[in-house]
Amino acid sequence: DAPQLSTAEFVSGMTSSDFCVVARGDDPLTPKLSEAVLSGCVPLIVVDAKLPLQSDFDYTAGAIRFDVEDVLADPSVIRTAIDATDASTLLSMRTHLLSHSHVLEYGRADGNGAEARIEA
Repeated sequence: DAPQLSTAEFVSGMTSSDFCVVARGDDPLTPKLSEAVLSGCVPLIVVDAKLPLQSDFDYTAGAIRFDVEDVLADPSVIRTAIDATDASTLLSMRTHLLSHSHVLEYGRADGNGAEARIEA
């Protein structure tokens, strides 16, 4: 069994990371994508399905998306994409994510958004 992270360890890891892998899992409603965005962590999306709120949130400006079959065939495509992302591009992506993250916040008083902001 893999060691389990505490909530504090999980949040700390996400908020201190430049990139976070968001892969398809057992639950299509997993909040990992919104958790990555709200943490300021550029999502490395390995999912075939349509993304949540895709019509309201431009993922192309703040995330890197991979075809599941490509990653299964050669997982190093993720490392290659990370290495090809320079500091200026990373800053631009993170700025886009944070300036549009309100779209993904659940439970906002104004009724907008899709996830509670992660606080360390």
